[in-house]
Amino acid sequence: MCDRRNGLQLVIVLIMVLTIMTACTGTAQKDEPAWVTFPGAKIVRDMAFDSDGDIWVVSEVGVFETNMQDQSFKEITTEDGLLTDKSVAILFATNGDAWIGSKRKGIAHFDGSSWTYYTTEDGLGDNTACSFVEDSKGGIWVGFCEYNGGLAYFDGESWTSYNSEQGLASGTVLDLDLSSDGVLWVATVDGITKYDGETWISYDTGDGLPGLFFSTVAVGPDGSVWAGTDLNGAAHFDGETWTPFSEEDGLISKYVTDIAVDHEGGAWIGTADGVSYYKDGVWTQFTVEDGLPYKRIGKIIVDEQGLVWFGTLGGGVARFDPSK
Repeated sequence: MCDRRNGLQLVIVLIMVLTIMTACTGTAQKDEPAWVTFPGAKIVRDMAFDSDGDIWVVSEVGVFETNMQDQSFKEITTEDGLLTDKSVAILFATNGDAWIGSKRKGIAHFDGSSWTYYTTEDGLGDNTACSFVEDSKGGIWVGFCEYNGGLAYFDGESWTSYNSEQGLASGTVLDLDLSSDGVLWVATVDGITKYDGETWISYDTGDGLPGLFFSTVAVGPDGSVWAGTDLNGAAHFDGETWTPFSEEDGLISKYVTDIAVDHEGGAWIGTADGVSYYKDGVWTQFTVEDGLPYKRIGKIIVDEQGLVWFGTLGGGVARFDPSK
């Protein structure tokens, strides 16, 4: 009798675990369509998942949290602790802390119970933080996209700033990413820079890049790098050579706004006219006719289940299940 009771308890626990997993980040139901849109802000600049699996959206008009279990959403305002309603970037660190970059007001850090604020007076290069990335030590890299603010690194106690004097291609930084071995890749308005902790190396058109004004950079699981320009398409770096891609090659638009690389190494390239997906030499295009709520893309995230999230600049957030 005891064994049967224990077995029944185990089944109940497993059912509960599966139910919770279904409600967690990005998990799609079998009966859901390939494309699902979510309520909230229409113009999406950045997105991130918190430790509960809820998605936070940074918009032109504020920060919004969407509960993934019931799809309800609420606005996070200055009354909740934000420096300003005009935020531009967000990161949830592995410890659950939130980092929110504002427009010209500095950085707000929320540890779950209290807010801490950082500005140029604390060592930042500028007060408009446009991109975040966390390293394996829990340190936070920040890119500043105004007033030649460069980069800043927070080690948990203090900030260290970096700029063109240290080796950046430009002090105007639009995006960041880290490889699995800790190499920092930086998209600037004057080329791409990588930093391995000791040496700065910058790339420009002489190295094979299709332009200089880079809006985004993303590192794949194999360590290769994708970068997108504001006017000249995208490029892929295999560790030795940059290969440019244009509309003639299959890219849906030369105006690239964001790139995310999935777990299989495929590149999701957001543009002003939809999304291009590139894998193994094959291009696939996605537009509003396929399910995108708006053609211009602001942010792309690939979640742990391989579902792809698109934050658009006019139609809000949509999730796509590539398996369907």
